[in-house]
Amino acid sequence: MASESAQRFAGMLLSRVRAPPPASWPDGGSESLRKKCFEEEDKEEEEEEEEEEEEEEEEEEEEEEEEEEEEEEEKEYIHTYNIKFNFNLELKKCVVMANEHSLSN
Repeated sequence: MASESAQRFAGMLLSRVRAPPPASWPDGGSESLRKKCFEEEDKEEEEEEEEEEEEEEEEEEEEEEEEEEEEEEEKEYIHTYNIKFNFNLELKKCVVMANEHSLSN
């Protein structure tokens, strides 16, 4: 997971570096052709950024869902513990009352 984010970061840095026009372009290429090429690169960068943002949002939603599930499990555990505690308390009261009753006879 860390290497994946490192690769994305490296790709982002590399995408920001503008390469010189290819040698096949006469005189370095026309200005309009260069602009068109850079516009395409910018569109690709924007699409990649949007995809990354969507992935991050999905990850955040998954994390939130996991946290909600953990909170729900914790609530269920506490509820179950309280039921057991109350049951044991009532059972002890019954034992004490039974002992008092047997002592009084």
